[in-house]
Amino acid sequence: MYGQDDLNIFVNVEIPADLFGKGDGTVKFGARGRFKNKNRNNDFFEYDLEDTFPTLDAVPNRDFTDPDYLAGGQYAAGFYADPAWLGGLNLNADNGESIIEEFLPGNFDISENVYAGYIMANQKLSDKLSVLAGVRLEHTQLESDGFSVTFTEDDIVSQEVSADNSYTNILPSVHFKYDFSTNTILRFAWTNTLARPNYEDLIPRAEIINADDEIILGNAALDPTTSMNFDLMAEHYFESIGVISGGLFYKNIDDFIYTFISEAPDNSFGPDTEGFDVFQPLNGDNATIFGVEFAFQRQLDFLPGFARNFNIYLNYTYLTSSADGIRNEDGDERTDGLAQYRT
Repeated sequence: MYGQDDLNIFVNVEIPADLFGKGDGTVKFGARGRFKNKNRNNDFFEYDLEDTFPTLDAVPNRDFTDPDYLAGGQYAAGFYADPAWLGGLNLNADNGESIIEEFLPGNFDISENVYAGYIMANQKLSDKLSVLAGVRLEHTQLESDGFSVTFTEDDIVSQEVSADNSYTNILPSVHFKYDFSTNTILRFAWTNTLARPNYEDLIPRAEIINADDEIILGNAALDPTTSMNFDLMAEHYFESIGVISGGLFYKNIDDFIYTFISEAPDNSFGPDTEGFDVFQPLNGDNATIFGVEFAFQRQLDFLPGFARNFNIYLNYTYLTSSADGIRNEDGDERTDGLAQYRT
């Protein structure tokens, strides 16, 4: 059973403010609080009904084949227990056994509170040049609860695990826009952005999937991924429908998140778990991405007849990248990169 609560409280104020005497401009500021909780509380029981219902023909059943469903008579679903009979079973009256290894490692309760404030100014510096600049301050508080399940020869021991984390980020940004003409624009932006870890990655848990020989670990100590970005873009809009654009971009990324895969060295996670694949999210060190992009979109209205209703869209991206702080299974670091060409 999943549950989620999300409460947002915010206030924004915008006032006219011509800071450079060019006849236009605003200043905007505000604050926001976001309070989010996500949880999963499953409970699985296993029932042995073989003594009471040894075979399916001993219970009410019916043919679930539907001749009107998609493939019709070509697919025969066959006979299954009648849903009304299944719904009437009083399983609480039988000896159900709680299988905690099947559900408890996946249960969690995580709360994330974010307190933020910002101020920004949108100003004209000249008839052709304008700027949008601001800074955002965010403070994040995390509380997460999960379960650690330990297997012994005689028993299964579960323990609730709690972890807390908090961090503060200052995120300034500046956007410049220069109008060469009504149809031709040059843009430059320096921004700082933030990406928080997925909730499921923050759960302090150890989930053993015996069917796949896998162990899933959480990491409540994950830091958010931050990125400093530079973008330069030129755009020209045609008199009819269409645009041609090209630009450069650069990203400097810290604490990116990746999945570290290792092999369980022994049976510390439970009987016969030695050699299982162990997956855990970790923070890398630093990554950089540099790219060039080009796009062309045009309605072919200069062609005769019905051909004038066609459109053409082309795009091309070149990327070069590197990443440090990614560990191999043997613990050594490696450097990864992205595919260089995309169209």
